Amino acid sequence: MIYTTYNLLREHWACTLRYRKLGGIRQYGEDTPITPIQILDSNGLDDALWALRAMEPEDERDRLVRLYIYNCVVHVLPLYENQYPGDRRIRNVIETSRLYADGKASADELREARKSAQSAAIDIPLGEARDSAWAATWEAFYTTEDTAVGAFWVAGLARTAAGDALSAAGAAEEEWQVEQFRKVFGGNAE
Repeated sequence: MIYTTYNLLREHWACTLRYRKLGGIRQYGEDTPITPIQILDSNGLDDALWALRAMEPEDERDRLVRLYIYNCVVHVLPLYENQYPGDRRIRNVIETSRLYADGKASADELREARKSAQSAAIDIPLGEARDSAWAATWEAFYTTEDTAVGAFWVAGLARTAAGDALSAAGAAEEEWQVEQFRKVFGGNAE
């Protein structure tokens, strides 16, 4: 199970106001483990996603973050595939990214799939399909780079692809992401 502490959050430049909302150092102490679910329940999804960068152990964190990012991107993939049913570039980068995360694809294979997905994202007009394409491209990028930062950006892109934050679709996507966050980071990942 991954966790953070106030000291780890401070090392990653967490906002003091967010500490207070979480309950403060007096409640937890400086080195008491704080789970992602505790942060989600106290501060909401965006803070929980941000705090992933301060979670340990890193190898387990990265594995869980990759799973979460993958789930978010796959969830909005139909927005792209419904408009471009014959174009497999986005699905290919998602599948290759998952294989890479599992040690079954090389960095070169992922890089090539990512280039192809970037060209798909650039080629299509603005809208939901483009947002889902960019989410997939970023998912592939963050599979090899800073996965914790990637969770924040990819989840946001997936919410944008589903609909703006004020729309019913955007709100539904955020609810879905919270549910996925609980499954993945609460120890119930499939």
